[in-house]
Amino acid sequence: MSLVADHLTRRFGEKVAVDDISFDLPAGQVIGLLGPNGAGKSTTIRMAMGLLDPDEGSVSWDGVPAGSLDRRRVGYLPEQIGVYERMTVSAHIAFFAELHGRSRSDAVAAARRWSERLDLPTDAQVSSLSKGNQQRVQLASSLSHGPELIVLDEPFSGLDPIGQALVEDVMSDLAAEGNTLVLSSHDLERVERFCNYVALISGGTLKYDGSVEGLRARHPALRRRRIELAEPSPALRDALPALEDDDDGAGLVLSAPAADIESEPLLRAALDAGARVVGLAVVEPTMRELFVREVQG
Repeated sequence: MSLVADHLTRRFGEKVAVDDISFDLPAGQVIGLLGPNGAGKSTTIRMAMGLLDPDEGSVSWDGVPAGSLDRRRVGYLPEQIGVYERMTVSAHIAFFAELHGRSRSDAVAAARRWSERLDLPTDAQVSSLSKGNQQRVQLASSLSHGPELIVLDEPFSGLDPIGQALVEDVMSDLAAEGNTLVLSSHDLERVERFCNYVALISGGTLKYDGSVEGLRARHPALRRRRIELAEPSPALRDALPALEDDDDGAGLVLSAPAADIESEPLLRAALDAGARVVGLAVVEPTMRELFVREVQG
């Protein structure tokens, strides 16, 4: 299911949360809707889910207006935790599966399967769980009916490292099965591992949407060639003044923009300078570096 926004705008009083955003996000991909806190990501997601009406513009899935979306096809994890605290874990998950059209027996089986998958105590009351485990319950409830489109708004919020690893495994499996995933997050590095298509939002405006490869191609100067040495080498620095410290100033890892120097001349210069080379690699820019460059220019 592709997501199309056409001049989408939403205001809250005097504040413009989303300002004339247009994009066409493809189906069957893992899409990152990325940006800092307060960028307008959650507001965009809520309009895409039909939970908020835009002040201007429109948003649709496969040509169907967001407000008319068949909820049985969609799994949605909202940013805020909203659970029924008096239910048990298994009852909570099964309840949401039934709400999305599953039979009682299928819902119970799904609750058992997802409780095990996310390491949740099936008979525990939801109110007794930590915030992180309540987030896991909410995630399981959004996936228990087997949706083809999955929208996750800040899925790692409140999770400890073990919970984060569990959710990452689930997301990897969903992506491998060919589902369309839309992940909204300010955790750029974590989501970068899953996304092959990104939309970058800052201050309510769209800075870029397209493939990750296309984003990197826009900023070739951020691509670095790194050389790791067994010990500092002043002679190499003198031979190649373009090299900069790239490891807390220790002088053991040096780098330069990849466009400025090729690997073979760099290695030859290091050997001629008597440096003991441990490693040589080209390092792609991180999503954070790319985002900062897109936003700040």
